[in-house]
Amino acid sequence: MLGCTLGHYHIVEPIGAGGMGVAYLARDERLNRNVVLKVLPPEVGSDQTARARLVREAQMASALNHPYICTIYEVGEENGFVFIAMEHIEGRTLAASHSPMGPQEVIRYGCQIAEALEHAHTRGIIHRDLKGTNVMLTSEGRVKVLDFGLAKRLRAGELAENAPTETFVDKDQAAGTLAYMAPEVLGGNPADERADIWALGVMLYEMTAGQRPFPDGTPYQLTSSILRDDPQPLTPAAPIGLATVIVRCLRKEPNQRYQHAGEVRAALEGVQAGWAALTPSFRGTLVGQHRLVWIAIALPLVLLVAASLYWFLPTRTPIRSIAILPFRGGSGDIEYLTDGLTDSLIDSVSRLPNVKVISRTSVYHYKGQEVDPHRVGQELDVGAVLTGQVAFHGDSVSVSVELVKASDNTHLWGKQYTRKLSAVAAMQSEISQEIGDHLRLHLSGAQRRRLGTPPTEDSEAYRLFLQGMYYIFELTPEALETGRQYCEEAKANDPTFVLAYACLSNYYMQRVDDGSLPAREAFPKAKALVSQALSIDPEFGPGHTELGFITMYGDWNLPEAERQFKTSIELTPNWVQAHRGYSICLRAMGRADEAVAADKEARELDPRSVEGATSLGWTFYYAHRYPEAIGEFQTSLAMNPNLPGPQQGIAYSYLQRGMEKETIEAFQKFITTSGNAELASEMGQAYARSGF
Repeated sequence: MLGCTLGHYHIVEPIGAGGMGVAYLARDERLNRNVVLKVLPPEVGSDQTARARLVREAQMASALNHPYICTIYEVGEENGFVFIAMEHIEGRTLAASHSPMGPQEVIRYGCQIAEALEHAHTRGIIHRDLKGTNVMLTSEGRVKVLDFGLAKRLRAGELAENAPTETFVDKDQAAGTLAYMAPEVLGGNPADERADIWALGVMLYEMTAGQRPFPDGTPYQLTSSILRDDPQPLTPAAPIGLATVIVRCLRKEPNQRYQHAGEVRAALEGVQAGWAALTPSFRGTLVGQHRLVWIAIALPLVLLVAASLYWFLPTRTPIRSIAILPFRGGSGDIEYLTDGLTDSLIDSVSRLPNVKVISRTSVYHYKGQEVDPHRVGQELDVGAVLTGQVAFHGDSVSVSVELVKASDNTHLWGKQYTRKLSAVAAMQSEISQEIGDHLRLHLSGAQRRRLGTPPTEDSEAYRLFLQGMYYIFELTPEALETGRQYCEEAKANDPTFVLAYACLSNYYMQRVDDGSLPAREAFPKAKALVSQALSIDPEFGPGHTELGFITMYGDWNLPEAERQFKTSIELTPNWVQAHRGYSICLRAMGRADEAVAADKEARELDPRSVEGATSLGWTFYYAHRYPEAIGEFQTSLAMNPNLPGPQQGIAYSYLQRGMEKETIEAFQKFITTSGNAELASEMGQAYARSGF
């Protein structure tokens, strides 16, 4: 077509070819300027529907007028050719630029692309094919986004096994280059502005890391990775704030990403303004070699960070409830560390005043799931949700955390921590302290110091404790014994490590629960261990809970047990077992209404726990509130239909209400689920009452 003229555009030379046809440098003979002329493929010209759609969308895109968007001058047809005339830009594509880029460049270009998307999205135009080759970098350091609304369309059958990054189309004709396509689009859903935000996240990742977040392979391998895998961890040198923005852009679920391009731009501008910390590696160097210089540098930075957070976060109202979901990223031999970090954070944050922290039992229902914080917030009745991602690099670990407002998925705070494995305990305390700050709870100096104090200075003791706790939570006889051994080693490494004593005490209590150790043998050992823990730290709330159970069941000293439970609740108001133990103690003392109130407190902290619903059911039962008891037992069975305990509670509740037929049915179900044939007398009593 060289030398030809389409409309008033004289074609000079070809400058590129791709899925949209051939691009030519052309001369606008009316206005005497260079333009780019895209001549669309012949198959588009012969397909009346496709041609009409492309012309319509190009006309819509031509209405965009923004300094970061390539201007479309005209859409025309001549001699059977459909062509698009657009601005000619001197420069190179983002894909052709050198990467990785420095953080300042990444943020600058990212803000400009996000601003371009924001302009288009507010006018109802989705890009659908955002990628490095569709972004030009000018010599002035500005971006120009190309091809809005003109995503390539191919038949689905053209996806070739040997073309790892070919463009293809889903059933709704929402197209894009595979490596940049959002999971929902790959799954067959139409693209919306959040799909563009995903593509922007991929580009930010590429600019930062010099590679894509999901490794190239065949189209099927790449698709599987995008749908199922987490992005490859960014290098620890990536700035914390920037990494947080990228991670959120690349959430699998669209409603967990930024919802609008303007939010991405604002977040990047916030990073630019300074309310992101320095890179972990730089911080570590300063701390290790120039501590005093670092303090001088850090103090104004910290003040700037605090001021920025105060003014720019969406709300300054304290958040009164939080769920810390199981961190992701660990499996196999290191799963204990990922779970241990989650558990330690739950325990630490539970010490905070005036905030409800959901218990481990309830949050672990979400382990391994891709969650929507808004849905979790509704299910657990919390104001905020904390999620975390763990990545291991040799002898280092990186932890990325994000705090989200549950009501609308607003990003409240996020940060990436990179530490040596030997510093995990200190990192956990640092995260706990920052969570408290960003919940805006106005902690006292003493509260912040306690929250920020590592549970032990011995890194090996902490590692052994995390492994021990991981196994003890499995509750099998073999796992309990393995957990005990790890905790014994942790205690030996650090004889002042309170949590190691508590873990061992819990081991003996579990052995009583499963019947593998007589109470007369286990209780004295458990009591000695927890007493030692409390002699080291009298304000260790869970220790008072454990002592309350031992005193109640082992010594039957109910007044002393009540005192221990109340002390625990005062010190650690979110410790669910303290409220549950207090309820059982009050129930045994005949104070039924107080017992119900205490068990309701426990239920609020543990809303998705079978144990919690069953416990409250029995508390209602002993308070003679049988309809409410039946309701809680039925809630337990809805979570696990095979449990005999709640079925037994239903049977006894029906029996007390004189509902003989229902009682018989409930006892029959209980016998089936429990295999307990010793209920013949209760069954006979029910039959007699019913007249059978």
